[in-house]
Amino acid sequence: MELFKKTLLILVAVFLFKLMNSCCLIFGDCCKNDPLPTSFNNIKISNVDNSKEYDVLTTSNEMKRAAVAFNVNVFDTNYYNYYSYAKSCSFGFSQAYAMECENPFAVITRINCISITTKYDINSSIKAGEEVVNHFVAKTEFWSLSGLYSTVDDVLDNQRGVIYEPWLDIRFYLKIPVENNIAQFDFQIFMSDGSVISDSTNLISIVD
Repeated sequence: MELFKKTLLILVAVFLFKLMNSCCLIFGDCCKNDPLPTSFNNIKISNVDNSKEYDVLTTSNEMKRAAVAFNVNVFDTNYYNYYSYAKSCSFGFSQAYAMECENPFAVITRINCISITTKYDINSSIKAGEEVVNHFVAKTEFWSLSGLYSTVDDVLDNQRGVIYEPWLDIRFYLKIPVENNIAQFDFQIFMSDGSVISDSTNLISIVD
């Protein structure tokens, strides 16, 4: 009886292993590793707490005068469909998906340039409505110079054509302190296909 149990266990293990590894042979159309097309068509802006040693996302709308920062998430609204498509052959086996069904994403529309305007005076010389993108530095996972900040142009010049999630996070850090007691910014992202996606930050209370 004990031998039968061990034999049965081995057979089940072999069956599951073959099932997981044959996933993409059975459903080849969904599991091949060719890049799936993705086009950034939406944006979400989150606040970043940059007042400590490591910057982190925060839901607080208070920021230090010299630590104003935002995370801009540019994404493809269809990514849920993409992931469902890629996962449809996994039969619920997450390991099978990890081994066989990961698809990179080919970026169809790239970011040409980014505009940032301030809704309120930053100081006596930078007034509401002015373009302030040059007063920000940025970094992202594909271009961070070992964690150091870079210009926005350098970040955009080093965009990757193939990514592993259908979104891109760029963090923006204001280089100058805000002398006003409030701050808010409009972001416009101009894409290579001529489209423009935009969003505004929350109204930020500036604290000392």
